[in-house]
Amino acid sequence: MKKTLFLTLLLLGAICTSQARARIPIGTHEKTVIVLELPDSTYYQTDADNYIDLGYTYKVFEIAHIPVWTVDKGGLVGYTEAEPDTNYQLDDEVMGWIREDTGIEDLDELGRIPFWDAWGGKLVVLALVAGYLIYTFGRKKPEEETEE
Repeated sequence: MKKTLFLTLLLLGAICTSQARARIPIGTHEKTVIVLELPDSTYYQTDADNYIDLGYTYKVFEIAHIPVWTVDKGGLVGYTEAEPDTNYQLDDEVMGWIREDTGIEDLDELGRIPFWDAWGGKLVVLALVAGYLIYTFGRKKPEEETEE
C-alpha cells in the first residue's frame, strides 16, 4: 500500500513539473511608447470614441524579455491605451494640427527609444558574456604534482 501511494505521488509530481516548464520568449516584438499627450479634441478622436496621443513605435529582438537588438527604428504614430494593439498612421494634415496645438515644430525629435530597449539589454548580454569568459578562463589550473 505504501509503495503504491509513493509511486502514485512520484508519478503525479513528475507530471505536474513537466507541465509547468517555463518557455523563454524569443523573437521580434513591436513596442509603442507615448511621447506626447495630445489634448482631448475631436481632431484626435478615433471611431471608437477614444482620444489618441502621439506615440513612437519600433521593433526589437528580445530573448527572455531582454531587448538585444533594435530591428526597426519605426516612427511616430497615433496611439491610445484603450486599444494597445492598434496604431494609427498620421497624415500630414493631422501632424500639422499637432504642431499648431503643441507649438513643437520638429515632432521627429520626440521619437526616441527608451534607454532599456536601446542599450540596457545589450549591456546585460555583454555583462553575461564577460562574466562567463572571466569564469571560464580565469580559473587556475591545478598545479601538477612534482616528484621529489
